[in-house]
Amino acid sequence: MSETTSTSGAERGRPEAFSDGVFAIAVTLLILEVTVSDEGGTWINHHNMLQVVHRMDHTILAAIWFPMLSLAVFGALAVFYLLPQRT
Repeated sequence: MSETTSTSGAERGRPEAFSDGVFAIAVTLLILEVTVSDEGGTWINHHNMLQVVHRMDHTILAAIWFPMLSLAVFGALAVFYLLPQRT
């Protein structure tokens, strides 16, 4: 029995998994119906809001990131509890 092991399977697995992920994202984007808003109001408001901010400190960063982080956590928990439990 040989003590050497082949790593070609492990080396080949990562690029295959990455390409599978890229392909899955591409197919998902092709299936989704993406519409572009003519107004772009959200982006214009965001741009105008950041024009008045001259210096970014921890308070501003917390005010921006805390609501987004709490929504992400709440969404993940909601999905976790809505999934059917295996018995």
